[in-house]
Amino acid sequence: MNRSTRYKVNPNVSVIRTSAQDIILTNMEKGREYHIPLDMFSLLSSFNLPVNVEQAISIYRNSNQQALEEAELLESIEELEKNDLIVLANVDVQLANSVAQSTNRFFNFNGMRMEEVINVGAHIPDAVAIIGMPFDHNVTNLPGSRLGPEYLRRHSRSIVPYGFPQVEVKDQHTEGIHLASKVFDCGDISGHVFDRNGRQQRQLEEIVRKLTLAKIKPVIVGGDHSITYSSLQGILSHKKIGLIHIDAHYDGGGTEQVSFKDIHHGNFMDGFLNERNLEHILQIGQRQRVDQEHVQAEKIDVVPSDELDISRYLREGLPYYITLDVDVLDPSFMSSTGTPVPLGMHPKELMAILTSIREHDIIGGDVVEFLPSEHKVHEALLVNELLLTLISMMTKVDLS
Repeated sequence: MNRSTRYKVNPNVSVIRTSAQDIILTNMEKGREYHIPLDMFSLLSSFNLPVNVEQAISIYRNSNQQALEEAELLESIEELEKNDLIVLANVDVQLANSVAQSTNRFFNFNGMRMEEVINVGAHIPDAVAIIGMPFDHNVTNLPGSRLGPEYLRRHSRSIVPYGFPQVEVKDQHTEGIHLASKVFDCGDISGHVFDRNGRQQRQLEEIVRKLTLAKIKPVIVGGDHSITYSSLQGILSHKKIGLIHIDAHYDGGGTEQVSFKDIHHGNFMDGFLNERNLEHILQIGQRQRVDQEHVQAEKIDVVPSDELDISRYLREGLPYYITLDVDVLDPSFMSSTGTPVPLGMHPKELMAILTSIREHDIIGGDVVEFLPSEHKVHEALLVNELLLTLISMMTKVDLS
């Protein structure tokens, strides 16, 4: 339970009977009945208006001369939440239901519900929310990247088995805040069966929109590359940005207009060519053989394959989103992907490119197109190193 988050009495709960010993409540929505002692009811009443845990304890103590000890009060409040007698204040139910938490967590970071994460943006600069998007309906070659988020979570613990308690943020705004307090694993976009360009993509778009409005930086773990379309739409709805597209492919078919229903992992870039809020596109690592018309758009710059410092290409004052397709790496290092292309990057070259722009404002990012294989765990570790580098860039914490 987050002690700074506001809770209130569940509006579906009402008193049906009282006695000298206890109060009988009912939850009309769930059809449940509760018998709680009088002092617990007094504590519940402290949440009649939206308050956080500290405020509720203060209200309770002011009205009870023989108040419980703080440890007992915290235990009782957690029991109230567990039984749905108190709920998050101003909860966006649609948001809460659209992301399911995992039993595993990336790099042992804190797990936190999406509706709680939205509340931390005002208090923790450069906070990051990790979200899995287990979706691969839009591939034109091998499927399997839908299994990426959970597989990468499981193996991320090999990189950071004990979390980051020793790493502190060193800047004027967040002096002393630990990295573990800035990064949250919110789980995966939920759905038993995902639609092709349907409800789950719209959920991702809305989640990214709300996160970035709350000044929280999203890191999306795919999934196929079409998920970048939804993630970027969430930001572009309210902000001007640039895009750093790191990939073996151009992911555009040369079509100026493409509808949402026709988006797939090989053409999603076409959806942005006329998007006014996307002011600049920087393409890195592309080695797919295509006609030059694919890269002739005025807002696109293509970085030469031998250039590792790309900072001079970025526009000053413009925040950037990074989308990283793992097939940018040479297949000798990354064969766990659906559309490999030979003569790709060495991992150290890719890390050098990312390091060259770590001082720039990176507003969010994604890592996509990883197909797990139990026989190639070392490739999952490499992807997790890339993820951790992106997180380091966004939180402004040097993990080297």
